[in-house]
Amino acid sequence: MAWWHPILPSKGTLIRAVSVLAITLAVQYAEYRGLFANLEGCVLDLFLRRTQAKQSPIILVEIGDEAYRACFASQSPLNPSRIASVVRALQSAGPSVIGVDILTDAVPAAESPAYRDLAARIGKPPQTVWIAGSEKHKVVTADFFAWLVGVHDEIIIRPTRILGYEPGTLPPTGWGVSVFASDEDLRLRRLPRRVAMSSDPDNPATIEQGISLARTVAEIYCRSHSCKFDHENENEVYFSYGWPNQHFDVDRLFRCPQMQPAGPLWQEFAAHVVGKIVLLGGTFSASNDFHATPAGRIAGVDISAHAINSEINGTNVAEVPRYAVVILDLLIGCLIVLIFGSSLKIRAMIVASLALTAVASLASVILMWRGLVWLTWIGVAVGLFPHIVWEIYHAGGTHVPPRHPTPPNTII
Repeated sequence: MAWWHPILPSKGTLIRAVSVLAITLAVQYAEYRGLFANLEGCVLDLFLRRTQAKQSPIILVEIGDEAYRACFASQSPLNPSRIASVVRALQSAGPSVIGVDILTDAVPAAESPAYRDLAARIGKPPQTVWIAGSEKHKVVTADFFAWLVGVHDEIIIRPTRILGYEPGTLPPTGWGVSVFASDEDLRLRRLPRRVAMSSDPDNPATIEQGISLARTVAEIYCRSHSCKFDHENENEVYFSYGWPNQHFDVDRLFRCPQMQPAGPLWQEFAAHVVGKIVLLGGTFSASNDFHATPAGRIAGVDISAHAINSEINGTNVAEVPRYAVVILDLLIGCLIVLIFGSSLKIRAMIVASLALTAVASLASVILMWRGLVWLTWIGVAVGLFPHIVWEIYHAGGTHVPPRHPTPPNTII
């Protein structure tokens, strides 16, 4: 026998190692293609929609179906002068910051004195942040091997005008991009804190970075309040949907269509709004701004509110780096194969594998509470099931002599 034979792994060990590597890569590819989106989404949603105990500082002012009819004559785009009246009244109530989740791109600023007046107020307290939507976009998809080392898909947008102005002509703290990345199951869970922008997304000569509306509003609020705002990390994150926000309807705050702040709930609103965040947005059916989320199908302004709360309170969660995911999945796969390739009895193998599953589940929960998501080990465990069946079958067909052989000439 050659000297290197004792240190070489056996044929069975090599087969098991190759099986684990192949299954781990197959699971990662399935993850890349979104085949586990429903399974992982169900687990992730349990965490993202858990009720938060802390009181939300956000008050939503919503244009519902009744307000859309009574205050805006059921016409879109919404009348600029009436929007201006609403925003000026909200500013007079003394909030810390106002976020306006209403597109204002339909009328050029040159044709709207109301928009020009609102643009002139940008930067003055209380600060008002206006939304920029996506007029056109392109998704640059990362290939599988780039994705394995942490490269993500990138969306490049051409932002809409804000108050009739091109985005670059307004102060950066006066507007924010509202683009939420949907997962493969079409639910919105992730907040891109920065979004690539170009005047021509299909052939971008230059790319600038736009900050999300949620992050801009949260950063302004946290300048004068105690927050857990993460100033350093600008990566995409998952955000929580468990925040109990206050809601007021525009038609209950204003006398419509004059848009005077003399509605039956204005005094109650004014008593609660000082120093808080106000989000103004449409929840009327014709807005078509409703999206599937862990909390059900809700309006875009509600999604922005949850994203802002998550930024303020530091309840966002991020994916474990992809290279670390691959290492962890390989570790889980190797341990499972070692268990079923050992000399343990079948019952002990099953108990050991269940114990390993429990440990992996506990590790996933701990990581999630610490703000990290690791769920692909579930796919590895499932992917190894055929190999486990083969190991059990092979072990069952092996003759094992009894531990205490029956003495000769014994009558049974």
